[in-house]
Amino acid sequence: GVSGGVDSMALLDMLVKKAYNVIVVHYNYHFREDSDLDENLVRSYCQNHHLPFYVRQGDKKEYQKGNFEMLAREKRYAFYKEIGDLNGIDTIILGHHLNDHLETIVMQLQRYNTKGYLGIKEQSYVKNMHVVRPLLKLKKQQLIDYCTKNHLEYHEDYTNYDTRYTRNHVRHIDLKKYNEQELLEKASKHNQQYKKQQAKLQHRGITGQGREKLQLQNRQAAEGDTAR
Repeated sequence: GVSGGVDSMALLDMLVKKAYNVIVVHYNYHFREDSDLDENLVRSYCQNHHLPFYVRQGDKKEYQKGNFEMLAREKRYAFYKEIGDLNGIDTIILGHHLNDHLETIVMQLQRYNTKGYLGIKEQSYVKNMHVVRPLLKLKKQQLIDYCTKNHLEYHEDYTNYDTRYTRNHVRHIDLKKYNEQELLEKASKHNQQYKKQQAKLQHRGITGQGREKLQLQNRQAAEGDTAR
């Protein structure tokens, strides 16, 4: 999934340079007036590097009610699944980075949602697809530096600075109140215990609603809250 932002463009370029056989998928939500710039940027890169490119055109009217991030994520993953099935692919590589991970931890702490995995998982499963996030140890600035060094064009989403959105408020205001290293250590310790708990539950063969609830919490934590 490539949005045209610095993270997904850096990731795509890294994969291309390592000779990965990639298929590029882009969902144009038409939520912003300049969303076509994102699509054209990704399309141009794919044309220049001879990469298969799939795009889905969204309708702004679809997002008038409800949480845009949740609706967008559902439509995005459904499109990933559609294209994956079409091409016999069951792996998605996404550009979530360390900043996204930290923001997700803070959001979970603020919501007292700490029963499941804290932060974003490096690997997870969504709609029976294997989701891999190889950039989780890199900060956004490192990806910006990568794009600058490699003369790689990307498009900045101006809505990322709108603090009316929860994640943006956390990113630009709340996260500054925390010590990032302490957050990472807290999450690491918590997740180690969480994995042990999961192993015990699997050993006991927990089934039914209990397992479904745990799987839902796990998916929500693993997917994070960002549009990629």
